[in-house]
Amino acid sequence: LKKKSMENLEQLTDIETVLFLMSHIDNPCSVQVKGIKVDIKNFYIRIAKEVLPRIENPGARYLLQSKINEHQVTKSSQ
Repeated sequence: LKKKSMENLEQLTDIETVLFLMSHIDNPCSVQVKGIKVDIKNFYIRIAKEVLPRIENPGARYLLQSKINEHQVTKSSQ
């Protein structure tokens, strides 16, 4: 099993890439910024939007687009 990370996204299959991004969108890591704990969900959403045009597998593309749309609906309803 390949180690999945941002460094090797280009080496993953479409579905591996999508599942990696979806899992990080749903369960984002957090970082300390000036002493404040911040999750980086928006970072993964931005990467997902950048990667989406390169996804050739229609099922994988649909899953990723759905996750992006879900985030946009959640964000706009807040």
